[in-house]
Amino acid sequence: MFRQVMDLWVTPEVERRQEARLLPKPLDLRAAQIIFFSDGHPHQIRINDEVKILLKVKIKKGVQKKEGEAVYSNDIEDLELSKLPDNEDPNCGHITIYRKEKTWLISFDLRYNKQSARTQLDAAKEFFDSATFSKDKKNWRSFADTLFSAAELAAKSLLITSDLELARSKKHGAIHSKLNNFAKHGNIESVQREAFNKLSQIRAPARYAEKTFSLREQEAEKLLESVSRMIEAAQKRISD
Repeated sequence: MFRQVMDLWVTPEVERRQEARLLPKPLDLRAAQIIFFSDGHPHQIRINDEVKILLKVKIKKGVQKKEGEAVYSNDIEDLELSKLPDNEDPNCGHITIYRKEKTWLISFDLRYNKQSARTQLDAAKEFFDSATFSKDKKNWRSFADTLFSAAELAAKSLLITSDLELARSKKHGAIHSKLNNFAKHGNIESVQREAFNKLSQIRAPARYAEKTFSLREQEAEKLLESVSRMIEAAQKRISD
């Protein structure tokens, strides 16, 4: 992976800047970073001091650090967590490499649209709460409608971290087909896919009062549990 990062992005960018006399030659490369945007903007390549990353690291045994004290590469034993700073675009992905003595550490997060996914998930939780209230009242039409909304929003939250096209789509069919394909590859439990498909079938008759509509309470509880698990899966996927 390190070699691919160097060959695809870092080396060409270093050579371009060196030819433009924007970097010294030879270059003491200490760190590099590729920022991937979710809105179609070309990726950005950062070199050395341009790199911005928050790290959680394991300090070498015997090294003592006080809060606020600088940590240097020779203090670090291993990397535990990395993420972009809070003032960076939260919907971006990144690959970051940096040198630690004679070795290189690589950190990456190729999930796009994390902030957008959090917004979708917050809305899913609100509709889920409404569905729970409707179930307790045995208002089955509003239960089916609001639980479908919760499931669809949770599904979109799951999917847009890797599907840039879907992030800009508002079509029910796009989410439906992509979630089924997502589930087919084992990314979510089959019961979550089945619940989503069931809710998409019953939502229209429930919402538009096309005919007499009812649900057995046991079936409603199973649907509620499955959507709850989908929300949990989405929460786990976008957590830092």
